[in-house]
Parts: sequence; structure tokens; C-alpha cells
Amino acid sequence: MTFPSIDPEDVGNTGLLWLLASYGYILYMAANYISEGSELLTLIPKFSGIVGSIVLPLLGAVPDGAIMLFSGLGDIATAQETLSVGVGALAGSTIMLVTLPWSLSVISGRVKFNKKGIPDYRKPKNRLHATFCEKMFHSGVPVTPIINKGAISMILTLVPFFLVQIPATIYKGHVDDLAYAERNYALTGFILCILGFIAYLGYQLHFANGEASKLQQVAVMKKMLQNGTVSLEAAMYNRPHLTEPNATEKSPLKKQQSSMDGYMAEVMYDQFRKYDVDNSGDLDIDECISMFADYNLKLERNAVLEVFNLIDEDQNRRLSFAEIIKAGVIFVQDDCSTRTKSTILRASAQHLQNLCDDADDDDGDDGEVEDIPEDIKNLCPEAQQAAIIKAAFEYMAIGTILCIVFSDPMVECLSELAKRLNIPSFYVSFVLAPIAANASEIISSRDQAIKKTSKSISVSLSTLEGAAAMNNTFCLSILLGLIYFRKLAWQYTAETIAIVIVQIAMFLFTRKKNMTMFDAVIIAAIFPLSLVLIVVLEYVGFD
Repeated sequence: MTFPSIDPEDVGNTGLLWLLASYGYILYMAANYISEGSELLTLIPKFSGIVGSIVLPLLGAVPDGAIMLFSGLGDIATAQETLSVGVGALAGSTIMLVTLPWSLSVISGRVKFNKKGIPDYRKPKNRLHATFCEKMFHSGVPVTPIINKGAISMILTLVPFFLVQIPATIYKGHVDDLAYAERNYALTGFILCILGFIAYLGYQLHFANGEASKLQQVAVMKKMLQNGTVSLEAAMYNRPHLTEPNATEKSPLKKQQSSMDGYMAEVMYDQFRKYDVDNSGDLDIDECISMFADYNLKLERNAVLEVFNLIDEDQNRRLSFAEIIKAGVIFVQDDCSTRTKSTILRASAQHLQNLCDDADDDDGDDGEVEDIPEDIKNLCPEAQQAAIIKAAFEYMAIGTILCIVFSDPMVECLSELAKRLNIPSFYVSFVLAPIAANASEIISSRDQAIKKTSKSISVSLSTLEGAAAMNNTFCLSILLGLIYFRKLAWQYTAETIAIVIVQIAMFLFTRKKNMTMFDAVIIAAIFPLSLVLIVVLEYVGFD
């Protein structure tokens, strides 16, 4: 061990637990830094597509990947032993991601079903005195097309597991002989993992402007704005204005999601509902000024009156949500560009009303965001975006460095704990490594799901599917690379079976129309049951 210099063998049990807690917390913070830095970049239009499709999935796998890499370093004899820590991290992380946070997301995001068995997002709150049967079988979340596609991607990336398992099943004998027999299979699997990794990123990049990417961007905008991290001008800076609507387009929001109007309709609807306490569907001028002030958009009453009189087509001194979006675009464009108000007002009121209708089920909630310096939101929009880019790269760099520095000592601590408990290091790593490396995914997926919208549950569950696909490609490629280049042996048949079975089971769950709370309970039970499965398989003779 080089840095930190504390050798786990030289400390007592209390000291070892302290080291585990310390390194685990540092890796947890590192994962948060990487995630938060990546999310910040989604606020920059020129980066948002590539960040959401490539940077977020790649950097999200860095903490797990670092643990797996360091588990196979050192002398060959030690590496063969500590590789179990890496495999435990892979199995524990992958299985945990598609079970515990998935279950938590379904439970947090569930709404009652209507008479047709469809989740009712018009009235998302569940009955306080619902019966046990109603809670378990008549409330849940929809399995959206985005979740369906994510599950297919996840299941396709399982192929390398089958490949590396062929020699491990056929060949028996000394570890050196097994390592020799597996080399070519490991190399082929390594190449397949790299190709699968590139294909997955290419698929994500191809759909960088698709619905899933837009939902993630909107989710980040909401968090930033609701917590006052940036101003509305900065969040909308350089977003293109809405083009003239197509008369034949039935769903304008889906076709114009990249426009400033579409983004603003999505991010402001929660705030609009907050101020519309009487559910009248409109706000007076003072309420509108207060609502924009919450997004750090300071407006002078006299200037606002001029715009409101122009927009208030029915002259009732109150603005509907569609009219507020039109006003918001004017205020933001007035600060961010040289476009005239007459150009901005070309979009028809009917089209913007359609934006309102499509956003009607998007009922949000607050979330945790990064601690950007308070003075950033007071800068001009261009300066805010420059500061955001700087902070984003600093966060990602700090997180990556922490992962590289502290993954090696974390592996040694997990191995030492296994020795003292007299159990295989795989089981220790299976349970503890995901807590440090994937805690941020658990929190963020739950924060998304609790908003109780079909869009938020799509973001929540598809993100977990993407993380599992990255484990199946990027992280597995690290282990297979170690096996080939360091001539190690893959002796993890039981673990491989558990990983594959769990992901196939989750794929089958996504074939359903809805997932109920009863499904969530079953999914949560899969995590401990998978560990039991591994124990049983090893007991009956599997590696």
C-alpha cells in the first residue's frame, strides 16, 4: 500500500471498522462528486447530449470499476485471492442496483390505479386509509417504453458472462491450468465487453435528443432552480426558441422538447401548481412576480405590467399557465439575447396550451443538489454557465481522483475483514462495496420516483438499468482484462449464475404493463435471495 499508508493488518478490529467506514464514506463522496459534476454539465446545451449519453454512464461506473481494477493488482497469488473482492463488488453492485433501489423507487413513486388498471397521475396521492390489498395490488407505477428499452439493453449486455463461463464449466483442475484454459475465452469476452460498451454508448448518443435524455435534463433543471443554485435565465440560456408549430403535429411538446418553451413548461409547472392554491388554473400579477422571483428572476412591476397586458388576451388580469410560459420566455430572452418581444410572441396560445396539457401530470418534489457558491446565481447567464462548467469539471476531477486513491485501500480492508470473519472475501464485498459505490444511485433514483409522475419513474428506473448495463460491459471488461493479461482464473460460476438470473428476472418484470407494490416487495427480496442462491450453489459444488 502506498497512500494512505495505514495497513489494515496493523490495526485492531475497531481500527479496521473505522478504516472501512472512512474509506467507504470517501468513495461515497467521490461517487457524489462525479454524479453532481456530470449533472451540472447537462445544464449546458452544447454538452447536454453527450453528457447524458456518454459522460454520466461512464463516470457513474468509475467507483465500481476502480475497486475491481485494484482487486486484481499485486503479485499473482495475492491478486487471485483479492479478485474475489472485485467479483463481489460487480455482483453486489449489479444485483443491488436492479433490486433494492428499484423496489424503493416503485414504492416511493406508486400511485393508485384507476378503474381500467392504469396508474392515475391526475390524482397521484394514495388513499390514507387504503386496505392492505389496495396498497399491494391496486397501486404501482407504469412500465413505460423507456423502461422497456432500457431492460432490453441490459439483457443484451449479459452475453460476455456466458462466454467466460464456458471454460469455467468445462475445465477443472489446478488454478494455473484453469487460468491457461480460460485465457482465449477471457480475451474474447474482454473484446465483446468493449464492443458492447461502445455500442451501448453509441446507442445512447444516437438518442441523445430523445425523450429519455430530455427527461434527465429537465429533472436536473428542476433541482437546480428549486434550490436556487442557478437562475431561470442561466437554465434556459442558449435554448432555442420554439419554431412555428406544425398544424398537423398532434403532440407539440414531444416534437419541441429542445425548445426553450418546452423546457420552461416542464420545469415551471411544479412551481405554478404551488402558487395556484385555489386550483383555478391561473395566477394574478403579484403571484406571477413572486413565482419568477423564486427562480431568481427579479422583475420590476411596471415593466411586467406592459408584458402582461400584451399577453393577457382575455384581459381578466390573470394569466393561465400557457400565458405565464409566454411571459417567462419574454423575460428570459430579454436578458439573454437581442430577440424582440414580437418575435417571441409568434408562438400561438393554443400551442402553448398544449405544452401545459402535456405537462399536467408532472407533479414534482424537491431534491438534493450540489453546493455551488451562492454568488453564481447572481451572475449574468453567460457567466453562470461558465462558472457551472468550471465547477462541473472540478467535481468530476475530484471524484475520479478520490476513487483512484482510495479504492486500493478499500479492497485491502475488505479482504482483511473477510480474513478476520473467516468467510470468503466475496461475501463481504458483495454486501459492503455497493453501499459505498452506489449509494448515490439509490438516493437519486428515490428522489426522482417520489415526484410521482410517469416521467420521473421513467428517469428513475431507466437510470438503474443503464448502470447495470455499464456493469455488464465496462466493469466486466476490467475483470476479464485482468484475467487475460495477468493470467488469473475465473472461478465464479455461482456468482455468474446469480447475476444472470437476477437480470433476467428483472427483464421479465419490465414485460408487465404495471409494477405494483407487491412486485416491489418481491424485487427487494431478490437481493438477499441472490446471496442465498450463491451459497447454495457453492455448497453443491459450483465454483
